[in-house]
Amino acid sequence: MTAVTFGGNHHERLEILVAGYERPTDNNNYHDANWLTVQVKVAAGGFRGGFNAAFLTAEINDLRTKLKELHASLMDKKEWETMEGQLRLSFQGNGLGGIELQGDALDQAGIGNRLSFKLQLDQTQLAQSVRQLDELMAKYPIRDV
Repeated sequence: MTAVTFGGNHHERLEILVAGYERPTDNNNYHDANWLTVQVKVAAGGFRGGFNAAFLTAEINDLRTKLKELHASLMDKKEWETMEGQLRLSFQGNGLGGIELQGDALDQAGIGNRLSFKLQLDQTQLAQSVRQLDELMAKYPIRDV
């Protein structure tokens, strides 16, 4: 699995683990061809959990673009949400290298249980996340069908 992580090594952490494309390359539908099989893990405070989801490659690319912009300024607010609403993230930079990540995770699209969480990041952790997103997009590019 290819991982994108935010936060600490074991605690106060969000992980997005990508197993691969959901469907084969011979699919002629843009959306069907670009779904990724994903597992999301959250460790925040006393809460630990995970769930399976599907994210579009374009959604991952959008997150990468927003975080690159945030890393350049360190003081913007960037918001991101998956199409099915299973993960919503808001990043707020303080201009000094600190970034607050507020998130909502939904274990089932549209009807699941919701976990709201908050993590504190710094600019070096954000840079690592951006590198991981670059690697993920190189491995699973947006398929043009």
